[in-house]
Amino acid sequence: SQHSVIPELFRQQFYDTGNFFPDFTLQAGGGQNIYNFAYYGLYSPAILLSYLFPFVSMSDYIMAVSVGSLALSVMLLHYWLSRRGFNRKICFGVSLLFLLAGPMIVQSYSQIMFVNYMPFLLMALIGMDRLVLKGKIGLLSIGLLLIILHSFYYAPACIVALGVYVLHRCF
Repeated sequence: SQHSVIPELFRQQFYDTGNFFPDFTLQAGGGQNIYNFAYYGLYSPAILLSYLFPFVSMSDYIMAVSVGSLALSVMLLHYWLSRRGFNRKICFGVSLLFLLAGPMIVQSYSQIMFVNYMPFLLMALIGMDRLVLKGKIGLLSIGLLLIILHSFYYAPACIVALGVYVLHRCF
């Protein structure tokens, strides 16, 4: 419920003010600093995209984004593993286990911000491979930016994971 009500507040605040960077909202708690709610995805790319669809209820939009995010995560994991040289059966099996993992299913349903950064983390891991192999930093930079915009609470853990991965790749 809060994962659709608060993003709807963000969207309505934008429609009312036309401001992507509001300081204050009267609609929450008798008036609060909007950044008190940043945990719920104030600048998440998925939430910002919802601003283009005022005719879609936020609860329907959040459900679609959760399913889409999980599906995209599974596809990116499969792609990443196949690019790392694993055979098709291993890629499929690991991707299926990832899809059916309890935390992915439960959190995609109840606490979306705990897993909706996953496609961006996988994008950054693919970008890290591109950086190591080809010296191209674009995909890694975009992945990191999207992780930070989605949830700055999970960004440090994602950066540590990327650091451990690059150490593994280099040594």
